[in-house]
Amino acid sequence: MAPRRTSSDRSSDDVSTLDLVFACAVCQRTVSEAYATDAHEHGLHSGDGEEEGAVTKMWIADCSHVFCGKHLEGGGIPFHPAGIEHAEVVCPVCVKVKNIRTKRRVFWIRGLSRGQYQDIVPPKWFICPPEKLNSRDDLDDAIRFQYFNLDLYAKGATQKWRSAERKRHSLEKHHHQERKQWQKREAELKARITELEKKEVKLEKWEQRRKVINSALASFHAMEEDIESMRTQLVNLGFKVPRRSYSFALSKPAEASWPHRGDHSKNLTDGATAQSPATLSGCAVERYSS
Repeated sequence: MAPRRTSSDRSSDDVSTLDLVFACAVCQRTVSEAYATDAHEHGLHSGDGEEEGAVTKMWIADCSHVFCGKHLEGGGIPFHPAGIEHAEVVCPVCVKVKNIRTKRRVFWIRGLSRGQYQDIVPPKWFICPPEKLNSRDDLDDAIRFQYFNLDLYAKGATQKWRSAERKRHSLEKHHHQERKQWQKREAELKARITELEKKEVKLEKWEQRRKVINSALASFHAMEEDIESMRTQLVNLGFKVPRRSYSFALSKPAEASWPHRGDHSKNLTDGATAQSPATLSGCAVERYSS
C-alpha cells in the first residue's frame, strides 16, 4: 500500500521556477537537491580559499547547458593548475543531444543567490520571469503565456515524479522486508528437508530389516509355548517355577536369580527377569528332594 501523503511531503514537493531552470539537463537534479547534503565530501572543499566552502557539484558551460559534475568524463572536473580561472571540459549535454565534443569553459554554481555562482554568469539569468516579460506588448504577452504554462507543467511533473519516487522507495522497503521473511522461511524449510532426509535413511535401513523382524516376531508365539512346556516339565520334576508374562512392559522388571545347584529351598521370585531358552537349557536340573 502506498504511504499516505503528509503536509511535510507536500512541502518537500514544492519547487521554485529558478530551481527548475538551473536543473541538470542530464538527470534533472535541481540545485537544491544537489546541495541538500553536507558541504564536505571526503575532506574536500571548494579550494577557493574558503576552508568551509562547499564542494562544487553543479556547473554551467559557455554553451548555456547546466549539468552535474558527475556526468563529465572521469566523473568530475579535471585537475588544473592554480590561477586558471575557468576549466575546459566536453559538455555532456552537447554530446548527448548533438554529439558535439568541443571543449567548453565551465563556471561553478553552488546556489541560486548572488555570490553563490561565478560572477561571469549573468545575474539576469537568475530572475524569473525575466524583467522584459513585464512589458505589455503582444509578443511579450505570448511569451509570458507560454513561459508560465511551461512553468506550471514543469512544477506539476516534478511533484508527480517526487511522489512516484517516494512510492518506489516505500515498495522497495516493503519488498526487502518480505524478501528477508521468505529467506528465513526458506532456510527453515531447507533445515527441515535435511532432517527428513536423515530420517529417511534410517527408515530405509529398518525397511531392509522388515522381513527378519517379522520372522522373529512370528516365531515368538512358538517360543512362548516351548517355554511354557519346559516350565511344566520343571514343575513335574519338583521345581517351583512361577508363571511370568513375556509381554512388553514400560516399567523395568525387578531382578531375580535362578536357584544354584543343590539349593532346593529357594523359590524363584515372581516378576523375575525373563531368561532366554538358551539360558534355561544351560541350567543344571536336579530333582527336588522331599
